[in-house]
Amino acid sequence: MNQKRDGSRRARPKRRVPQKEQAIAKPPDSLAGRAQAARREGSGRGVRVLSRIAERLRGLKGLDGEDACAVLVPCRDIHTFGMNGPIDAAFVDAAGSVVAVHRRVMPGRRIRHADACMVVERPYQTGKWLECGDGLFNIVPHG
Repeated sequence: MNQKRDGSRRARPKRRVPQKEQAIAKPPDSLAGRAQAARREGSGRGVRVLSRIAERLRGLKGLDGEDACAVLVPCRDIHTFGMNGPIDAAFVDAAGSVVAVHRRVMPGRRIRHADACMVVERPYQTGKWLECGDGLFNIVPHG
């Protein structure tokens, strides 16, 4: 209860809300240029940024065949429920560096990384993929 023995009310302690520097992800020109060039050439290799909650919940499931890679912003927790096959996922921190990489995440799994602010996903492939420490994005302070 919030009452003292004498009947007066106790003051509730103020909740501390951590002040985070808001940042937006801005892909470097080379990444954006490659994605646009791939679409122009018809190779079907695109990068799609998913920033709305409904888009992020669907992730790769919500993309058509033209988009081979998805960047979920903001995101630190993903699932593969309802997926038809495994995926590769890379968790990226606020500085734009890859902090965790998960290869061949099977359907029906959930993974997270506390330090991440975005996730890069693609359908599982045996070729090269991102590695921890790779720098992906230039982060521009929002203010």
